[in-house]
Amino acid sequence: MLIILVVQDQLSYDNFHKNLNRIFRIQSKDNLSKIAISKYATTTWPLARELKDSYPFVEDVVALYNNFNGEGICDEKRFQVSGFFATSSFFNVFNFKLKNNLASNSLDEPNSIVLTEEVANKFFGDNDPLGKVIIFERYGDLKVTGVIPKMEQKSHIQFEALVSASTLPVLEKENKIDDITDNWEEFGSSFVYVLLKENTRQSDLDTALVKTGKSKYPENGKVNISFYSTPISKIVPGPLLANENGVFLPKAFVIFFAGLAIVIMLSAAFNYTSLSIARSLTRAKEYGIRKSFGASRGQLVSQILTEAVIIALISLFFAFIILQLLIPAFCGMRFMSMLKIDPHQNLITYLAYFIFALTTGLFAGLIPAMYVSSINPVKVFKASSNFRLLKRVTFRKILLVAQYTFSIIFIISIILLYRQMSFMLNSELGFDRDVVYDIKLNGQQFSRVKDQFSQLPEVASISAGSHIPGIGNYWGTNIKIKPEDESYDAAYFSVDQNYLSTMGIKIIAGEDFPKDPVPNTSLVVINKKAVDYFKFNSLQDAVGQSILIYDTVPV
Repeated sequence: MLIILVVQDQLSYDNFHKNLNRIFRIQSKDNLSKIAISKYATTTWPLARELKDSYPFVEDVVALYNNFNGEGICDEKRFQVSGFFATSSFFNVFNFKLKNNLASNSLDEPNSIVLTEEVANKFFGDNDPLGKVIIFERYGDLKVTGVIPKMEQKSHIQFEALVSASTLPVLEKENKIDDITDNWEEFGSSFVYVLLKENTRQSDLDTALVKTGKSKYPENGKVNISFYSTPISKIVPGPLLANENGVFLPKAFVIFFAGLAIVIMLSAAFNYTSLSIARSLTRAKEYGIRKSFGASRGQLVSQILTEAVIIALISLFFAFIILQLLIPAFCGMRFMSMLKIDPHQNLITYLAYFIFALTTGLFAGLIPAMYVSSINPVKVFKASSNFRLLKRVTFRKILLVAQYTFSIIFIISIILLYRQMSFMLNSELGFDRDVVYDIKLNGQQFSRVKDQFSQLPEVASISAGSHIPGIGNYWGTNIKIKPEDESYDAAYFSVDQNYLSTMGIKIIAGEDFPKDPVPNTSLVVINKKAVDYFKFNSLQDAVGQSILIYDTVPV
């Protein structure tokens, strides 16, 4: 039942959109990538404009840029706010409602911001936030033009605020953000959603995406991206993609949990079936007498199935009580709290429980019912002890083997899951996790944070890095030694000069980054795997060598 809760929660994402079957997210594939994950949930910002202007079957397009993050100030109140720059079509395509029935043009004007109700309450309490101005050091003064009330429905699009996309050109001109509005090479920070006109097939959209990709990226270019679409209803659960928005289970995990539930059900059903067959030895006379007095085979089948279903429903009642006691602890687990599993149970949940119990009861009772109903009253005792499904294999032995098989599969699955989780949580990462803490800057200047933390006597060292170590990194670049060499994909961290010493990462050849940056010089530290890739003669031989990143930039 806990698994049913998790699976139902993951299947409930984005079901509230009115045009659910016509909304698609455009995703990217890096055709030059040689790493395992080369598909991205993000794409290029100008693709939205290209699709809207070039293809008449596209009704509307939404583009989201995930680089809005910083401290907002209003009436001496300061709070971190994160979200997207969004095109004005956001509320036309998606069914996110605005409070007080405001018009959907809240993102039309530059320097406009729409807040979630939670963030609006932080800044303004019970006061009306509309028309108020929130000041951001990086983005300037933003006027509140709408509030999105708290939603019961779940969406993979997670944000605290939406800023009008018409603000982007000014910020680009002032060099406050990277140039993305006309940049076809930047595909790591924008999400694009397409609303197709009615009776338009997804294949039409995919054909247009293939055509656009080929026209924008030559095969021998330094960037080669292809585009494809995914229905918004299939994003969660879906395949594992880089740059995904929100936290949810990949489709493989949902299938695993669903399979685990089926294995548990089958194990219990086979156990009940085996016990029912054994119990029929003591009830064989009862069934024989009933058949002698005219009971039909169908009546015996109905009796046994009814008994099995009643037992399953009684078990469901006690399981439901236990479930209510387990839910708080289950949802309090770190893994589940990250997923924000909603333990709310509604009519659909109860119906799923009932169907699960009913199916289990029918499955468990079907084989005993078919077996017992076939008993010959004259040979009742002989039939109940020597019935054979095959010539040399008794039916009970088949059930016993099946029961143990499913039990072993279940036990092995649990052991593998436990070992994988233990490996992820306890494996050696190369630094002491008990004394190293990761703090998200949320748009703050690192120099300011560093100055404040450096004054604390409890802080031995402080450094900055672009990613959290130990959880994987999908950001990468092409690296090679000579321009004519084949390039390799390499994941990288951007760090400051104190990073390796702060993390306690050992240097086995060469030396750490210098404390004072060297003007007009780019430095890189590579791992032993990169040394093997480039086939240097030794670790010491690699020190001082130049490599090319992005295929052209020497470091």
